[in-house]
Formats: sequence, structure tokens, C-alpha cells
Amino acid sequence: MAKHHVRPDVSVPPETHIGDTADRGDAQSASALAIPICRRRALLMIGGSVAAAAALPMALAGCSTGPAPTAWVATEVTTADLEVDQPVEVPFAGTTASGADLVGSAWLVAQAGGTVVAFDPRCTHQACAYTWAGSADRFECACHEAGFAVDGNVLYGPPPRPLARFETRTVGDTIELAVPENFSTPIPGD
Repeated sequence: MAKHHVRPDVSVPPETHIGDTADRGDAQSASALAIPICRRRALLMIGGSVAAAAALPMALAGCSTGPAPTAWVATEVTTADLEVDQPVEVPFAGTTASGADLVGSAWLVAQAGGTVVAFDPRCTHQACAYTWAGSADRFECACHEAGFAVDGNVLYGPPPRPLARFETRTVGDTIELAVPENFSTPIPGD
């Protein structure tokens, strides 16, 4: 018979076998014994835990809806209407693939080199509307005193990241925006 290690301060009758106490449901005796597990079982338990942890992100990805679909909407602004580093708030209206109306605005900024950037009009802190403060040369959100540079980077305040952007394309001279179909008009600032 195999020799079992028992805590010296606990007396266990010699006829008791490891596992007998757990099978009997004797909680006091079960806690008194150190129940060793073999190396093979320990490795199987660890391996199973690692495999489950590795599979979890893949399983959760199946539950994700992913990024919202976008709809291309035309603006009434052409590239010729924009001056470099002078933001212009531009309204847009369109229809989503499901037929829903998509109405809102974006801030367009022409950059040196001819690129046009379209900023989502919602502050990245709590989705309030922000404005262009031309005299201060920055975007300002009055909800929580935040400021953004003309390139969208946070200058001050609580926003956790730069202003979000809409993808743009030029069709002829007209600027079109890829707006998420779940877009909602921002909360007006104070």
C-alpha cells in the first residue's frame, strides 16, 4: 500500500485512504488531508485552462456585430470651396442601405497637399457637439471644456482620444462621406 502524507497535527485512522473522506462527504476529514494530484492530471487541468482562455476571444467574436455599416452621402461642398486649415461645418443628407434617412453634419478641413479630412461632429468625450473657434484656432466643446487642434488632436480637457473621422472620397468635385448608418446628431453644447 502506498504511503500517504498526513498533517502531523491531525490523526487519521490507518485504514483511511485518500479519496475516502471526500466520497463520505466528511468535510472536516477532507480538509484535514492534503490531497495530492498527479503531474499528468495537473498538466491536463492547466492545458485545458489555457486552451479555454485561447478559444474565448474567438467565441466572443462570433457575438460581435463588428463596425457599423456605412453609407456614402454627398455634401454640397466642392474641394474648391475649402481653404487649407479652415474648418467648415457641412450638412449632409442621404439614405442608408435599409432605406432609413441619414441626416447630420461633419467638419471638413482641407489639408496642405489637397487631402480633405472629415471630422465626426461628436466630441470623443461624451458625444456633445463642438464648434470651431476661429479666433482661438481650435475646435471647442462647451460641454466639458475640451479643445482640439485643427488636425483633431486633443489640446486639453477630458476627451480620451482625437476627433473621429469619416472616410472621404471625391466624385468629380463633390466631396462624399462614409457615415456610419447608426450615426446620430450630436448633443448640443451648452
